[in-house]
Amino acid sequence: MRLVEFVIKGVCYGLVRLQFMCVKNVWVLGLVFGLLCLVLFVPQSSNLVYASSGVIMLMSDVDGVSENVNNGDGSGLSPSSGVVILADGSVEGTDKIKQSCNVYTFTGDISGPILVQKSGITIDGAGYTLKGGDIDLRQGSGYASKCYDNVVVRNVRFDNCGIYASSDNNNFINNKFTGGTIRSIAGDRGNTIKHNVFTNCPMAIYVDYANYNGRGKHDVISENDFINSDIYVALANPVVDRNYWSDYRQRYPDAKVVAKGDTWDTPYARDKIPNGGNLFVDYNPLVKSRSGYVGPYDNIEPPKSTPENTPERTPENTPERTPEITKSPESFPTTQAITIVAVVSVIVISSGLLIYFKNTRLKKQVNKNSAV
Repeated sequence: MRLVEFVIKGVCYGLVRLQFMCVKNVWVLGLVFGLLCLVLFVPQSSNLVYASSGVIMLMSDVDGVSENVNNGDGSGLSPSSGVVILADGSVEGTDKIKQSCNVYTFTGDISGPILVQKSGITIDGAGYTLKGGDIDLRQGSGYASKCYDNVVVRNVRFDNCGIYASSDNNNFINNKFTGGTIRSIAGDRGNTIKHNVFTNCPMAIYVDYANYNGRGKHDVISENDFINSDIYVALANPVVDRNYWSDYRQRYPDAKVVAKGDTWDTPYARDKIPNGGNLFVDYNPLVKSRSGYVGPYDNIEPPKSTPENTPERTPENTPERTPEITKSPESFPTTQAITIVAVVSVIVISSGLLIYFKNTRLKKQVNKNSAV
């Protein structure tokens, strides 16, 4: 910023001395100043800094553009380690994945990570375990880099690892996580996260910037088991519905089972979780886990059933919550930068024209007097 101040002061001084310049230099000064403003201001404005739950990110990352995008061949993250599903459909780094068209099936336990460089595929764990790294759908290494989409991940056992993806029409179904996380960052076409079991996952699902503008589809988190596990919601509004929560009876001891017998009448709500996050509500929490898990509070006899069920929340009737995006004080809006450039350029050029016409008039007057 000191350089910017120096440039502005120099231009102001130049404007004072314009009466001693010819019009050619005035036009050059205006052009140089305009270019300097574009160089100094616009690059700063194109990388607006946003803060979300302690995570600092560039707006260019939200659009899928990252400074450290790939290894030079458009393939995204470096394939130097782990397993890679390449854009041509081939697999490198393991012999424990069998490919059949766009379906990739585990034939044994795998040490990750698995870097995906292809959209529209299905990864089937067939009950085998992935450990040592995530299934990573990012095309770059940035926090919110653009990701490959329309990916199905099913039947995988995750050992202290998870899935890194954007909210772009992916399906994560029937997986088991121990200490891992599904990250759904940016995107606006929605993911389906269903029939999974999360055990001892403090941040089982992390959702941020997923459809934060409200013009697309929300992530749907439904019919999962959360056993000593939680969800982290930042700038997003996912649909959380019909999940099992192992701490439900501890938090809502007076809840009643609804008439049809598989959900509670009191919504499961989280205002804040120990590591932060925003509100989410499961309006129809399940009484029993799908995996057969029985928690220490599940054997407590519930009160008498209530005859009516709470209306279910669906993506169609979910109330929208517009997330607040906090702009860093250091950021400089593009429109403001362009306005400054335009105004100052007009001032410089107008001043030059005025001086030009003034000097022309004086020369004519001098010539006229000399002729007399």
